[in-house]
Amino acid sequence: MAKKGGKISLKEINQSLDNIDITLTQIDELIKGLNISYAEIGTEMGTTYQNILKKMKDPHSMKINEIRELLVAIDKICKAKIAYMQDLIA
Repeated sequence: MAKKGGKISLKEINQSLDNIDITLTQIDELIKGLNISYAEIGTEMGTTYQNILKKMKDPHSMKINEIRELLVAIDKICKAKIAYMQDLIA
């Protein structure tokens, strides 16, 4: 994707943005499959669940770094839940 000198064309950026809606759909399915609430994610990200839901419905409003933050928040929540379950078992 990156050209010589690290430059990316506007066409490539637009193609990437067009693929984000598929990614957000998959992220939504992941969230539901992991039984994580948007409220938990909002708390982890320091925002409200309404803001996250609004951005999830409009993929072009979500920046790449926000998607990354969303995935990091999901990861942290999952790790916390696993640690909690391990404590219950031990």
